[in-house]
Parts: sequence; C-alpha cells; structure tokens
Amino acid sequence: MKKGFTLIELLAVIVILGFLVAMVIDNYKKYLDSSKENAYLTIERNMEAAAESMIVDCSLSVSDEYRGGLCVSLDIPDVKDEKINVSLNNLVTSEYIDDVLDPANTNKKCDYENSYVTITNTTRLTNKNISYSYKSCLKCGSHTSDYCN
Repeated sequence: MKKGFTLIELLAVIVILGFLVAMVIDNYKKYLDSSKENAYLTIERNMEAAAESMIVDCSLSVSDEYRGGLCVSLDIPDVKDEKINVSLNNLVTSEYIDDVLDPANTNKKCDYENSYVTITNTTRLTNKNISYSYKSCLKCGSHTSDYCN
C-alpha cells in the first residue's frame, strides 16, 4: 500500500487555502479603508479645534498684529446664525494646525484653499455667553467631507 495524498486531496487543501487567503485580503482592504476614513475624520475634528482656538484667541486679542493679522481680517460672527468660513490655509499659516497631509497619499497635502471650517454663532437669546458651532469641509485627494457644498 502506498503512503501519501491523492491529487484530489491536495487540490481540496489548495482550494480551502485559496478561500482563506481571499477572506483575509478582503478583510485587510476593509481595515485599510476604515483606517483612512477615520484619519480624515480626525483631521476634520482637528480643523474644528484649531478654528475654536482661533476664535478664542481673536476674541481675547488686544493687538491687531496677533497671528500675522488674521484676527483683523476675520469678521467674527456676533449675531445669532451668522456664519464665516475660515480656510485650512489660514489655520495652517497662522499656526493653529500643522501641515495636513492626505492619509491616502502622505506625499501630498490636502487642498488648503478649498478646505474650510464654517463657524456659526449659536448663541441663544436668553444666554449672555456667545457660543459657536464648527463644521469642517475637508477636500483631500479623492476624499470630500459630507459637509462640503
């Protein structure tokens, strides 16, 4: 009697291994896509935090030269529902946020001129404190935020 595997048995093992490899590759691609999307969302949150810091600094600033004159050119919304857009370029050049690289291609920067944060005055009439909401529009490579027009 001969010892060893038949051709059918070997083919069955190869087919099973092929299915397992295909499943692993598919899950890995999903993981990479999810990681890139999470990286874009993190950039958007960082843009909003930078815009919030900028609003606080400009509200407290007594010097027109603060952050290279950004506060002078910024018309901070002081009426309910009034909005302004602050470009990613302004946030980077004023050093509120570091250079923003595309997570899908770290050799390229995001679109600084067409990415922005919309700052909306959300103060309630009964509230004496001014409050704002922040929404990011990030255009980075093939990614465009849901908020962008």
